[in-house]
Amino acid sequence: MKTVKRWLLLRISFFLCWLFHKSYRYELVQSYNFDRAKALTSKQNYAIASWHNNCFAGILSHAKHKICLLVSRSFDGEFVAFLARMIGMTSVRGSSSRGGKEALKGLIDEVNKGWSAAITVDGPRGPVKVVKSGIITLASRTGTPIQPLCTVGEKQWVLHKSWDQFRIPKPFSRVAVVYGEPLMVPRDLNDQEFESVRRQVHESLEDLERVADDYFAASQKQPVPAKQQSA
Repeated sequence: MKTVKRWLLLRISFFLCWLFHKSYRYELVQSYNFDRAKALTSKQNYAIASWHNNCFAGILSHAKHKICLLVSRSFDGEFVAFLARMIGMTSVRGSSSRGGKEALKGLIDEVNKGWSAAITVDGPRGPVKVVKSGIITLASRTGTPIQPLCTVGEKQWVLHKSWDQFRIPKPFSRVAVVYGEPLMVPRDLNDQEFESVRRQVHESLEDLERVADDYFAASQKQPVPAKQQSA
């Protein structure tokens, strides 16, 4: 019975997520940065870095992109892996507390095959907005640029009891998909250089939050041209 319930829960949850996705109006902001990231390597792949609280819309806004997600081994992770598979992505399972090294190695292998990667850099359990080492290690070993990403709904629910104030854009909301400047990471980093990259990723993600807020504030006063995305 548990297996049947799990099967039903995964599919019902996916159906609801898909309805949300189809109702969203994605607006790409600073998309030239995304184009730059893809142009930096011959395989045109990249490693998305985002905060965990933005990952719901972040995943859906890139449906059908050739992206491999790093997903925890929890039941929440099982749903994310199922969602990824249903929208044309793939995933590897593991986190800092369970199977992290093996998962990161698997993700690096997928990137070397030509897949892009996506990591919630402070997930899956925090500390909130603290960049962990995985995204930097992956970028350094594969030569793939880090692509900072922030996805924010103009109207959204905030789960205040979650550790990261998880955010879900409301149906039919505009969603700003904001790309930061891509960051190339040298192959061999000393400790000081590693921490410098960590700070750059953190600062970029925080800047993108402000860009998204300014974008919606400006658009309330006058129309702001933006590239529309339909997936």
